[in-house]
Amino acid sequence: MLLAYIDEIGEPGAFVAKDHPRFHTSPAFGYAGFVIPEVHARRFGTVFTEEKRRVFRTEIERASNPGQWERKGSSIFRPDTLAKFPQQVRVFNGLVRKLRSFGGNLFYYAHEKPLGTPAQTRLDTAQRETSAMQETLNRLARHADSQDGSNLMVMIDQINENQRSERVPNMYAHILGRASSHPEMRRIIEPPMHVDSVPERKHPVRRLDLRLRHPRDRVSDHSRFALPLGYRTAGCRRGARLLHSRVETAPVEPRRA
Repeated sequence: MLLAYIDEIGEPGAFVAKDHPRFHTSPAFGYAGFVIPEVHARRFGTVFTEEKRRVFRTEIERASNPGQWERKGSSIFRPDTLAKFPQQVRVFNGLVRKLRSFGGNLFYYAHEKPLGTPAQTRLDTAQRETSAMQETLNRLARHADSQDGSNLMVMIDQINENQRSERVPNMYAHILGRASSHPEMRRIIEPPMHVDSVPERKHPVRRLDLRLRHPRDRVSDHSRFALPLGYRTAGCRRGARLLHSRVETAPVEPRRA
């Protein structure tokens, strides 16, 4: 069986421009994470924890509660990370290589948002989240089916109970309803499980989250930023809805842009 650990890329709200006073957070929304055979999940978690404790030893030792210490992705993966903190990039790429040695893969999927305020775009954040999750599950199911027909369990960070109770029936309906015409959906044994995050065991890909924080007319900047951090990703033509999705097949050595 495969285990998929995913989390949100960006946030589902509206986007106008990087310099807009209110709607400036992220021009795309989706999910990213990694997939790993369940027999190697515990070992990979141990490797990640050991690397985190080594790289951030000073910060962890100074923390009031070392077991709960964590560093947000927004403070690790930045345009100047390669120049200022190359060791963090090396460790991340090492984790990607270790993941692949365990038969795992990276995954990311994102939709570019239409430019405009909520009123201008008739924004429905619930529908945006649902659509992104459905497309994510579709692609993960195809990947699982390609791996000798492995079953798949998907896990995502905990949300509040009201959101969970609304999302689970929708995911059940999507998985079961699509299975009649797309049998690979049967590889997903349950809708995504919402689990509490424990900082000591949080996983590295979540921290990258692609950092999609540029205006639409500079979508190509996403690729320029991602390449030094270990992803071969693709920009999209201006105005395209789908930014990118992939089950990554090989780590990329860091390089300067």
